[in-house]
Amino acid sequence: MSMERDKDHLREGLDNFLLVAPGRKIASGRVALACTLYFRNAHLPEVQEAVCECAKEYIALIDQEAKSSISGSPARFHLAMNGKVSPPSVSTFRKAQEKGRPTATYRVFSHASGEEFDSLPPKFSLYIYMQLNKKHFYSLPMERVTSVFSAVFAPSFFLLDRSIEDFSSLVHKWCDALHPHSGVAGWGISQQCQDTNFMFTHGMCVRELLQYPGLDYPAHPIFPTEMDKFENNIASINWQTILCDQLAERIGGEASLRALGEDYPLTRYDGGYIIQAGPKPELGDRDEGDFLPQYGKVHDLLRPLYPPLEEMTYLANTIPDYNPQTYKINDYTMSEDKRRRHDFCESWMNRYSPDNVIIPPLFRDLGSEEGDEEE
Repeated sequence: MSMERDKDHLREGLDNFLLVAPGRKIASGRVALACTLYFRNAHLPEVQEAVCECAKEYIALIDQEAKSSISGSPARFHLAMNGKVSPPSVSTFRKAQEKGRPTATYRVFSHASGEEFDSLPPKFSLYIYMQLNKKHFYSLPMERVTSVFSAVFAPSFFLLDRSIEDFSSLVHKWCDALHPHSGVAGWGISQQCQDTNFMFTHGMCVRELLQYPGLDYPAHPIFPTEMDKFENNIASINWQTILCDQLAERIGGEASLRALGEDYPLTRYDGGYIIQAGPKPELGDRDEGDFLPQYGKVHDLLRPLYPPLEEMTYLANTIPDYNPQTYKINDYTMSEDKRRRHDFCESWMNRYSPDNVIIPPLFRDLGSEEGDEEE
């Protein structure tokens, strides 16, 4: 019985690592195990079929944890019927495509009520973002635009109830199915799924993204053109980093990837490579001097594949400056915010280095009188 209590206690700690949203009464995110794949050709029927099959596999795998979904056009919130969530069908995307809609989404959550949906980030979630038609004349050709498949799991799902090898096998299987242009798998952040909350909390995880260098923030676009920056770039690296053949060639091809050494298992998927940094996902902690040098070696090799600093808005649109005692957000100008965002992105690109990192927000001393005020 004591062993069961210990396991329950460990499960509680693993699955409820919540991230603070300064100035808000909601969490900005939840630490989870995540696989995010950036893929192309979502306008093609065979790719839509593959995406639907991967979604069905996710729903079947998490089983009773799939309690609600958002689908349809206009999108609607659906609770599970008879304990089951309806998976997406190709016809759903096909209809949106025939109507000329530029994008379509499908989402699954572990939330069982509207109240949960409006408050905490989910323990399990699936986010599918499909670019189906050109938005305007100047849009990229359809074969070059990027779509997203992002699956989030409560950490205990693999770390306690299954194995990290099962997680890795699933990532490999989805890569073979979707032929991603790039992607990552490892520790990530389950984000707020209510759109208003997401808008408020997007970018609030900046401290954690620097303190825990193994933490990834999946790019969930608000506008189709936001994904154009990934035409020739990666979003980040993680425990497993996915690169298509074209991206790999830009940093020296397979020879450069093999040169990382035997501690970096390299496997092929249909269209690219999966680089693994060590035997298991690591969070690291800069406060404890744990900078994840294995991750850093992959990061340094792939530096040429990142977008410019000014295009890293998928990490944060704004960097709030707030009082560390009250979490009250301080007033700031656009120029101050632009400077902080640049400083944050520069620090994020050096997050595996023992120095050259400033963890924001850059707190201002509001004085004891203001510091004692309630939010």
